[in-house]
Amino acid sequence: MFRVLLLSLSALTFSACNPTSTAKDEASKRSLPEPPPETPARAEPAPVRGALTIDPSRSAISFVGANVLSSHTGAFKTFSGAIEMGDDGPTSITVNVDTASIFVEHPKLLGHLRTEDFFFVEKFPTASFKSTSIAASSDADYTHTVTGDITIRGVTKPQTFPIRVTQIDGGWRGTAAFDLKRMDFNVAYKGAADNLVKTEIPLTLELVATKSS
Repeated sequence: MFRVLLLSLSALTFSACNPTSTAKDEASKRSLPEPPPETPARAEPAPVRGALTIDPSRSAISFVGANVLSSHTGAFKTFSGAIEMGDDGPTSITVNVDTASIFVEHPKLLGHLRTEDFFFVEKFPTASFKSTSIAASSDADYTHTVTGDITIRGVTKPQTFPIRVTQIDGGWRGTAAFDLKRMDFNVAYKGAADNLVKTEIPLTLELVATKSS
């Protein structure tokens, strides 16, 4: 009898010092942090149609000029323009560039580019582009093919190039890259005999257009 009583007391003591696994599980569950709420999917911006104005503060027109020994990246700081957006993308693009706003980091080259050898900004203060047709494309790298007239130094030539147009909040972004043949626009400066200037100029457009406020 005494032995039975002793075993019963031992069992009670063990139970008091060691809660059951169920109690441990419950305590563990209560201590777990609540999962964070799911982030709702971001809605696509509403498409914008009609006449949009190019925002120069969010856009860029840049180029690379090169000769045999070196190359320089340049840009135009002042330009304006408009893009007309239809249901299937852009239907027209116009851009006007202030040629005197040309910029490169090399001061001597900058001065030379503004002279008669190149842009002749005193006589031809504006360069421009106006599209004549824009067609949708199935190419994976771009969405449309643009054809239009480029005017530089008073000379107008047709130009066709691919462009990728994407929708953004409040408007659209168009990106394009193509080569211009400077000789077509009477930019005929050859450079030194041992350091000839390249005749093709890579041009890059990054145009953001939004509704005018």
